Amino acid sequence: MTLGSSMTRIGFATLIVAGASALIVAQGPTTVRARITLSERGGNCVKTIASNDGARIRANRGNVVQWEVVNNCGADANVAVGDWSIKGGDPNSPFTTNGRAGCNAGAGRSCTLSLTIRGNAGLATYSYSVSLNGTKQDPDLIIEG
Repeated sequence: MTLGSSMTRIGFATLIVAGASALIVAQGPTTVRARITLSERGGNCVKTIASNDGARIRANRGNVVQWEVVNNCGADANVAVGDWSIKGGDPNSPFTTNGRAGCNAGAGRSCTLSLTIRGNAGLATYSYSVSLNGTKQDPDLIIEG
């Protein structure tokens, strides 16, 4: 059984996008951190997300959202975030085109995803998916604002 075919769905996360304050803009972008942890469970490599608000990620326009991927599984894992859309189904990414939306975490290692929220990103609820080795794991993750 391959890692990709043995993955199971697990967890939900939220990223909340709020208006930027002048203080944050004057000091430069703030980095908001979250962690995607991969671990063996019942013979499958599964994922959980932890962030500054439990499973939610709260951030402002212009902030950098950084996901640290920690792979505690016995095989390498390609992890990516994508398929962004505003709640209700309209495709629309809140991020700039710069950054790193995918990385390869070797077995027992980590890697980092890092994306910057656009200054004109809508204050809305967004959904996105996290994929492991090309298999979508969480098609219903939510970003609220």
